[in-house]
Amino acid sequence: MVRWRLGDGVVIRWGRPGDVGGTPARVVEDNERHVVLFTPDGSVGWSRRAARDGRAERERLIAAGQPREPHVARRWTNNVLRIFPAGRPYSVWVFWSPEWELQSYYVNLESPARRTPVGLDIQDRVLDIVVGTDRAWQLKDAEELQAWVEGGSVSARAAAVVHRDAEHARAEIEAWSSPYCDGWERWRPPADWGAPGRLSGWDEPAFVAPPFKRA
Repeated sequence: MVRWRLGDGVVIRWGRPGDVGGTPARVVEDNERHVVLFTPDGSVGWSRRAARDGRAERERLIAAGQPREPHVARRWTNNVLRIFPAGRPYSVWVFWSPEWELQSYYVNLESPARRTPVGLDIQDRVLDIVVGTDRAWQLKDAEELQAWVEGGSVSARAAAVVHRDAEHARAEIEAWSSPYCDGWERWRPPADWGAPGRLSGWDEPAFVAPPFKRA
């Protein structure tokens, strides 16, 4: 496996029910334990929804492979470090304000990251955990995940697996184990790093897996 070097530009491409997108980043670490990527305040990514008129219609268009809406630019308004532990079904994010005030940690439930020639591809699994600087946590978007189950786009079994993965993530939060205890909140980028640029293939949506009906 060819590993990335410090400062390399990559893109995190993601898909979730009814939505796909990409976020530029720079490589902080790439080793057997994890991949760590940084997206600075002011970076511009993109997203693209399948349709405007509801979840069921978005899902129908995705399944049929029909044209989707044009890209919509998404500008980051904070600094975020994303830690992708090897093989884990979630990533851990550290958020700072543009002035580098620590705001929160964030656990994004997702498929284990898949390495590509341009970066990492993930399938977002809707459920998230927000972790305050006081280490208190709260589950986020459980209602949205249940709505996808009720609409038939996500199986009850798949949703149960996501909730199980969230339990594992919460145990790490409560123990304040790695990566929370690793000092990432003190990390800062090299002074000469600018915003990551766009790469060839950065907005290619073909990577997106179908909605996770089964886990």
